[in-house]
Amino acid sequence: MDEEKGPKNNIRSGLVIGTKEVERATIIFSRKPQTVEEVLKGEDAKKWEITMQEEYNSLVVNNT
Repeated sequence: MDEEKGPKNNIRSGLVIGTKEVERATIIFSRKPQTVEEVLKGEDAKKWEITMQEEYNSLVVNNT
């Protein structure tokens, strides 16, 4: 994003924020976990643990 375009107006809250803040917020809110460690720190950690165990069990049963 180009900082020269000036601040963006957040219509819902009426806040005026600069493009760097918008860019940073977009990265934070749109970023998906990249590692197992990140996944296991998230709110769906238990679901991921169960899913990973099921996948492992399937690999063992199928000798793959």
